[in-house]
Amino acid sequence: MIMSHSMTTPQSISSINFTPDVNFTRTLAEQILHDQKNKLPELNHVCILLPNAQAVQQMRHSLVNTAQQTLLGGFIGSLTQWLEHNIQPHDLSKKHIDIADRQLLLVEALKQHSELFSGENHWQVCDSLLELFDELNLSQHQWLNADTPIWIEKLQSAYQTSQNIEHLNQEARIIQTLWQAWQQQLDALKLEDDSGTLKQRLKTSLPEHIQSLHFYIVGYEQFSPLEKSWCEHLATQTQVSFIEQNNNAQYAEDFNLSLLNNIYSQHDVIRARAEKFNTIETPCFLNNIRLFDAQSAEQETQAVDLKIRMSLLNGRNNIAVVTENRKLARRLRALLERSNINIQDTAGWSLATTSAATVLERWLECIEQNFAYQPFLDLLKSPFFCAQHEFDDHLKLIYRFEQDIVLHENIANDLNRYIESIKKRSKRLNLTNITTSENLISLLEHVKSTAQKLLDLYNLNTSNTAENWIECFLNSLKELGLYDQLNLDDAGQRVQEELEKLQHAHTTANPQMSWQDLRTWIGSTFEQAQFKPQSQISSVKIMNLQQAQYCQFDTLIIAGANMKTFPGAVSQHPFFNQSVRSALQLKNWQQEKLNKFQQFQQLLMAANDILITWQAEKNGEWMQVSPWVSSLEDFAKIAFNLSLHDKQIESLLKQTTSVTERNDDLLNHIKVTSQASPTAKDKLIPAEYSASRHQRLINCPYQFFAADILQLKPLEEISQELLKSEYGEKVHAILHAFHQQCDGMPKPFTAAITHQNKNDALEHIKKLSHIIFNTQLEDSVQHRSWFDRWMNTAESYINWQIQRQTEWNIYAHESKKQAILNNEIKLSGRLDRIDIQNNQFSIIDYKTGNTAKQKDIELAENIQLTSYATLMENVCEVMYLKIDKGETKQAGILQDDDLYTLKTDVLTRLEKMINEIKSTSPLPSWGDETACKYCNMSGLCRKQMWEVSTS
Repeated sequence: MIMSHSMTTPQSISSINFTPDVNFTRTLAEQILHDQKNKLPELNHVCILLPNAQAVQQMRHSLVNTAQQTLLGGFIGSLTQWLEHNIQPHDLSKKHIDIADRQLLLVEALKQHSELFSGENHWQVCDSLLELFDELNLSQHQWLNADTPIWIEKLQSAYQTSQNIEHLNQEARIIQTLWQAWQQQLDALKLEDDSGTLKQRLKTSLPEHIQSLHFYIVGYEQFSPLEKSWCEHLATQTQVSFIEQNNNAQYAEDFNLSLLNNIYSQHDVIRARAEKFNTIETPCFLNNIRLFDAQSAEQETQAVDLKIRMSLLNGRNNIAVVTENRKLARRLRALLERSNINIQDTAGWSLATTSAATVLERWLECIEQNFAYQPFLDLLKSPFFCAQHEFDDHLKLIYRFEQDIVLHENIANDLNRYIESIKKRSKRLNLTNITTSENLISLLEHVKSTAQKLLDLYNLNTSNTAENWIECFLNSLKELGLYDQLNLDDAGQRVQEELEKLQHAHTTANPQMSWQDLRTWIGSTFEQAQFKPQSQISSVKIMNLQQAQYCQFDTLIIAGANMKTFPGAVSQHPFFNQSVRSALQLKNWQQEKLNKFQQFQQLLMAANDILITWQAEKNGEWMQVSPWVSSLEDFAKIAFNLSLHDKQIESLLKQTTSVTERNDDLLNHIKVTSQASPTAKDKLIPAEYSASRHQRLINCPYQFFAADILQLKPLEEISQELLKSEYGEKVHAILHAFHQQCDGMPKPFTAAITHQNKNDALEHIKKLSHIIFNTQLEDSVQHRSWFDRWMNTAESYINWQIQRQTEWNIYAHESKKQAILNNEIKLSGRLDRIDIQNNQFSIIDYKTGNTAKQKDIELAENIQLTSYATLMENVCEVMYLKIDKGETKQAGILQDDDLYTLKTDVLTRLEKMINEIKSTSPLPSWGDETACKYCNMSGLCRKQMWEVSTS
């Protein structure tokens, strides 16, 4: 339906009203072609102003399809775009500035008026002030450059009071002072921002050729006061048709009032309005709408995904997902792309949420937190940290850093401590070779030198110029290699663009800034900048409410229709309340809500297939649906006894969800999980066997397959507390330094220990203990309890050593040994202590926790001691020495002939097992209760499932 009437003189002005139940762009195309039929195919004189890019695109298609001939010329775009192409600002001497320049300039102005705001609030009010200045710039108020009394008078009128209220007067003084200071600063520096440029163009005289043009203006109600004034002036110079889209159907008035004016009313209000429709046929648009209330965010995404797939299978190629929920949009995008369904995201999202911006945030956190392990590991693991072809090797290096330094050495922060720990303890770290240690030190030294200048600037804890801060920050990114890596990613390139703007902003203003100012400035820049991924034109588009206005679709999905986004919450402005903003013709919640409602209303007519979804529950709590949607549902039910719930989506989702209840017919057709029994490829079979790897092979072949062949042995959890295994490492280190010279440690206690010098030995061991435990004592109070526990045990060790040295002498501590079983198999291990007696050796393994039972050792179920015995010749004894809880005692031993026999049998078994693995013998999961108790591979093995299936 089209309604047209003349507005006011001159007769060249007209208003054309389209009802929402028609295809807007096609109907507008028909209207334009009818108006211009005598001039076709020439459309050079036609200018169609539309407020969003999607409508522009559809308008072009509609014109071509409706005309069914080639059309020449014509402009289709936004008012801003038309002005940029056709109106030259009268003052060309002014330099254009972007958001980064504006922020610095305003912060500098705020510092010059420090009496208005405290220093720490400058950045908090900066963005709000800039938004307000843009609105004032495009308003029609003639008193903006007037003195303070005039501002007070105008605000009193807006507040609807004649009283002299102090806080109102203060608000007027603040804004009037800052507004005029801002304008004077821009004029003095010959600068102009976006709103100033737009204002210049709107104030510039219209060109002479304007009289021959015919303008079709859509979205006039959304223009600023200055833009509306320009349109009205334009209508006095040439032909202008204002295009509106309102619902004038028979049931519209009461239906709209039910939705808009009684959003929070009870059902009886809607019922009263709906009674008049009891005898009227159901409106066709209701038959096109279906609703679905999801029980979780994941289910809502699945419902939207399912609806898109169904539409594509039905041949629909113009599908839109309209949502203001960016988390849902990104989740949906990932779900569809995983199934090779292209999606065009026209809305985009905040640049701050991309991994490219996140890696910069982690770098800044490292500077602030002295390279604490959490942000530092995130930084090192980022794909932007090194070149792609080096990334796999780099991650292996970071794995060693995380395991050996952060976890086992319990270093929580500080690059110097990381580096010193590697240097001093590299021989005792679980490193594959010395190259790993050197590479780690080289990496950390590079990070240290790169960060030094920025760290120095940060540690000064004083203000510095914006130029110095940003230059130092960017230089650190370039030296680190991050900046170049950003260029290889779409989001990274956007980050680079914003960083370059920050880099050049100081040419406009260069105020003194603190570190926190820099963080706020960078964070604000990335939050406001939008990232739209490059994507080909697709049948499926994601857009927001504004972008979908005036468009038509084959299938429309309005997702995330909770009250939080439709209509949303009142925007909180630090200046002027909502009623005052309305009185001053500034952006206000009432107008914003009305615009959103009109856009939502138009969407209900924008397709013949509409699905509206929302999340009804979150963490067990009810989430409120949009009142527009609930009113729509109530209206359909009360007036026409019509349920809008999408039963088809609900049914299909149930079929795709997991089975939660037993169904004998279904279970009979399910293939149960069987006991894992894989084989290994020869090139993946390890050639080196430590005691722990050998033990895994004995415990469970599948555990060995998953951990060592597939290399899935998991990272241990990082903790700042000293774990028991780490307590053992410290005890090992103390005993090593007590008996043998270690780098960076005092001389060992070389004298034979007797009852006479026992106290001296205890004092020496206490001194070493203080040194070795000291780095952990500063990180956690709990570490002191571990220190006390060891000191309560140290005397028992001294007593044991006095007895031991009567027969054995210490030969070596912390000794790495290797032995070749055959040309392909190498055995390796680190021996805590080796004693010697008459060219015979005894190997001692210190234990501060539980040890294997003697029976398991003798039956070769626990092979650690036997494995150690294979690493040396002339070994006549291997034992566990338990040192804990105030006592030192032997806790497991193999000697002489028993040791020789068991060692021979174990080596024969190992060689046989490896040969069988190489001949593709299976590596089954045994399901042994003891081995499974502490196995990290249970998620792959799925023992519980195949045990149930075979029971």
